[in-house]
Amino acid sequence: MEAALVSYAEGSLKTVLGKLGDLLAQRAVKLWGARDDIQELKDELESMNSFIRKNARKEDPDDQLKTWMKQVREMAYDIEDCIDEFLHRVGDPIEGGCLQYPHRGIRLVRTLKACHETVSKIQSLKTRVRSVSERHSRYEHLVSTQEIPGSVSSCVDPRFHAFFLKQSEGIEDRTEKLVRLLMDSNVPDLRVISLFGYGGLGKTTLAMTAYENPRVKNDHFQCRAQISLSQKFNLNAILRDILKQISRNSLQNIENWNENDLVRKLKDQLENKRYVIIIDDIWTQSAWDSIKSAFPNSKNGSRIVVTTRIKSVAESCSSYTHDYIYQIEALSEKESEDLFFKKTFGVPYCCHPELTNVSKDILRKCGGMPLAIVSIAGLLSVKPNKSEPEWKKVYDSIGSELETNPSLEGINKILSLSYNDLPYHLKTCFLYLSIFPEDYKIRRKRLVRRWIAEGFVSEKWGLSEEQVAESYFDEFVNRNLIQSVDFRINGKIKNCRVHDMILELIVSKSVEENFVSLIGDQYTLIACDKVRRLSVQSPKQNFTKFGLYHARSLTLFVDQTYKSISWSSFRVLRVLDLEHSNLKNSDLNNVGELFLLKYLGLSRNFNLYELPTQIGKLQHLETLDIRHTYISRLPKGVSSLRSLKHLECSFDSSIYQLNLENMGNLETLTGVQFGIETSKSLEKMKHLKKLGFKIPVDRNEELLDLKLSPNLYYLKLISSGGSIPNCIDSLQYLVKLRIRGLILTEIGMQKLGTLPRLLSLKLYYLQFPSDQERKIYFRRNLFKYVKSLELFGHNKCQVIFEEATAPDLERLTWSYELSNRDGIEGIIGMEHLPKLKVIQIMYDETKPSFVDRTKAAADAHPNHPNFIIERNLRRP
Repeated sequence: MEAALVSYAEGSLKTVLGKLGDLLAQRAVKLWGARDDIQELKDELESMNSFIRKNARKEDPDDQLKTWMKQVREMAYDIEDCIDEFLHRVGDPIEGGCLQYPHRGIRLVRTLKACHETVSKIQSLKTRVRSVSERHSRYEHLVSTQEIPGSVSSCVDPRFHAFFLKQSEGIEDRTEKLVRLLMDSNVPDLRVISLFGYGGLGKTTLAMTAYENPRVKNDHFQCRAQISLSQKFNLNAILRDILKQISRNSLQNIENWNENDLVRKLKDQLENKRYVIIIDDIWTQSAWDSIKSAFPNSKNGSRIVVTTRIKSVAESCSSYTHDYIYQIEALSEKESEDLFFKKTFGVPYCCHPELTNVSKDILRKCGGMPLAIVSIAGLLSVKPNKSEPEWKKVYDSIGSELETNPSLEGINKILSLSYNDLPYHLKTCFLYLSIFPEDYKIRRKRLVRRWIAEGFVSEKWGLSEEQVAESYFDEFVNRNLIQSVDFRINGKIKNCRVHDMILELIVSKSVEENFVSLIGDQYTLIACDKVRRLSVQSPKQNFTKFGLYHARSLTLFVDQTYKSISWSSFRVLRVLDLEHSNLKNSDLNNVGELFLLKYLGLSRNFNLYELPTQIGKLQHLETLDIRHTYISRLPKGVSSLRSLKHLECSFDSSIYQLNLENMGNLETLTGVQFGIETSKSLEKMKHLKKLGFKIPVDRNEELLDLKLSPNLYYLKLISSGGSIPNCIDSLQYLVKLRIRGLILTEIGMQKLGTLPRLLSLKLYYLQFPSDQERKIYFRRNLFKYVKSLELFGHNKCQVIFEEATAPDLERLTWSYELSNRDGIEGIIGMEHLPKLKVIQIMYDETKPSFVDRTKAAADAHPNHPNFIIERNLRRP
């Protein structure tokens, strides 16, 4: 928890210091005489920030220091809000502000009033900063470094506590596999076996159980040692520890040996001996690089087992072909049940009938994590009253129990190790996941864009904000802190989840430090009168009754009918995410009051038919998502949103009246319909990477000469009888292509086949020239990198794969409608697809007659691809 508090305080101060610096640089400051106050405020906060960074190294700061840092963070938020509101009200009166305003006299009066009010706020904040500093200094001398009587500092490693707690319960098969890897005589080289997975999966337990196995303990290995690394790596201490375990002679003055002496002695001791070393919990590649040279390879079957939570560290440790990376998975449902009931009742397969449902709920929350299962089962086993209400009470309070119940202390400590190892900017982004409900599928793009909107991400040299945010997400994957749900064709995670136990941990941290407030079915977790971020996960309470003037984000996960919402009470909101919330048009009437809004998510609101005209007032808006709504026309004000980067609509949305030339920052523009006049601006939009649009029938003839941004990685074209644009083969970065209703010519197909990065191709309702056979040819030496091909609704059509075409194709999907089934000849040449893994055929009512022929061809294929046939037509 202490590390969390330091990260919030440091992160919030870094943001507000940047804004104070920007404010000092503005000429407006000179006009209203607040420069000295702002400079003093900035200097004081810089000193605070330096002090916080210094104390970030402390593992257990005292309560007085924690209280001070919490106050600093709240002050930083209030200062930032004050600055943002002032800049909105007056801007710079010299540059584009009141002196250029047509009615500058009236505007000047308003500006002076805003300046006066802001000066008062700044002076009040300055006084508050001084008071916090003085209070900290006044009480600091009362908190000495002496230990408080009765308190004992424990230095027992929680991972080894977990080992002795669980012993080898539930991991017998894994232990046997690891023992075989250790004893394998077919690998004489020094083999490094890396066990990796998130905290609580039993990596330490598995390594130590195998280490204590009789086959490993006997004379097979001449030297044995096991060490546990801390997050503060001390090479000399580690080398001394190993030497003391393996040496049979006295090591005089070893405490005085330097690093070179220790490495040389350890290599001498291990040379020409078969040894096994357990190195538990390596956190960095540099730690492994520092220690690996001390272990000689005498090619006699020596083994090193390392455990880590980080995939890249495992890959670094086990980098040779004879090494082995062992990814530890969560227990299966059956393994979880056996372990849980054995620990609770003494025998597996035993459960009181009334406890069946609540047991399933508890095991679902444990998510196959052995430590969580054993710890919670141990807590329940000592309950005198084994009843459904008693167990339900434990289930509902697991989050708070992690912090307070000694039986669950081990879980909290082990999960906190991964969190505490994160730098402050990653801690902030990770805690943000506490906004999402349990078991919620989180879209990667949604999360990344929200991080940016909240100000958690800054550009780095050569990298955009989105690229930096994507690297943060990838680091969470690397550290096993989030779980992948499904993947995109390029291998990137599309959706993710947070393990329930990890979610409980970060919810507890977030709420206690007022980072996030939650309204749920069983709880309302609001730690402060100033709500900063609100997540509404239950319709049982009206969220508008809470003080939300200081809220920076509002996220609704409920489908309910709302009374009129006054957005004026959300003045500093940056993120408004109302996806699938049953909104009506009137609910957005005054949304233009949210002058700081950067993210507006409205998708899957099926009662939305229009956006308010005042949407154009949201000059900071970066993301507007109105997919899966009935909004059919965008107001003219959208074209004035110069900061907009992502505009995602339903395909019935019309943007005929938009001036795209004013929207040069757009990176995503999907689901829109417009004429060629508007589309001429597309070529100039150099930042555009994702584009999906529909061309009206009366402009089809001009589609052929359409010019597109060469940086596109995704393109969806919808037309009825239009031609594939001539420029299509110039899109060298295109990864995904969706074409619907266009005329497919032989030349057009060849152009598609030459795209050098195309991985996914979907062809829907294609039309054919009158003089061309209804055949889709995949010619040899084309489509070299396509992995997924989907065809939909091709009447009396035949698909032919020539030899040496689509060599990487793994998945082939063909969907049929009843009206398009007559005369279908099917697929020819599947034997020419060497990497084919899945063939999927979907239909609506009656199974097509050619399916049996396709099934026979699949059975004859050397790969024996998985053949899926479904009566479940998904229309594009």
